[in-house]
Amino acid sequence: MKEFFYLDTVLLESFLSQKDNGLITDIHEEEYDAHQTSVSIMEVAINAGIEAGLKIIANAMGNLNFSLKNGPITISDTESSRTTMDIKLADNIYDLFYKYIKKTKILKKQADLSKLDVGNYFEKKAAFHFVDFDRVQKLFSAELRTNYESKLDDSVLAGKSIDELFNAIPFLKQTIPYNSFLYFDEMIVLLNPDCIRGDKNAVGYKFENEATILGKISKISPSKPSDTRSPVNNALNEIQDYNLSQLHDFGFTSKKVKYIITPIAIYF
Repeated sequence: MKEFFYLDTVLLESFLSQKDNGLITDIHEEEYDAHQTSVSIMEVAINAGIEAGLKIIANAMGNLNFSLKNGPITISDTESSRTTMDIKLADNIYDLFYKYIKKTKILKKQADLSKLDVGNYFEKKAAFHFVDFDRVQKLFSAELRTNYESKLDDSVLAGKSIDELFNAIPFLKQTIPYNSFLYFDEMIVLLNPDCIRGDKNAVGYKFENEATILGKISKISPSKPSDTRSPVNNALNEIQDYNLSQLHDFGFTSKKVKYIITPIAIYF
């Protein structure tokens, strides 16, 4: 059983909508009578989109109507009682996506990032650590830090004072794409807040055990100058590399950041 902390459903739906020319490849009806409707969609490739897929399922099963909203999907038989099905569509789409990239070898078996390239998909299980600038900013605020400032010496804070770290956060929030990330070794995983499940403030307390990430290498730092890029883009890459190095210099990561990862799914 996977406990998803992060799932990029927009990417998953886009990927599957392009596969097999948008055709639904299988519909499996387990049971249907005048009072009960039960449909297994684990093997339904909802490549025509969720709504189109449900219409096909409804038509295949007979005189059914359905409503699609955020939350439970309600399928009702107009001649009998309503039946509400709580379908975990996003989780099922992830399973379909994972099977596809594994079967087509898009997913690399190698989890050693030093042997992979930009654009490669990989899966890695590790003891990731969570950082959220908003959370750090709140805990290091003058209002709260009087409770524990004397307990935090320079060795804990990478030789920086709390004021130095606190003052660095506005700069980092402007230069790093998102306010939250995971890190492990030389890897940083940037977290889109729209894809985080549950309360972000509680996440820092959950990353004490190993988590699994399915993601893609988006950038390897430091970038090498290229003749195919304009001088401005080469300069921007150098600025990005500098900004990433600040995460380590200010004690937010344990090592210099080398690999920037775009996650698709993260689960415990």
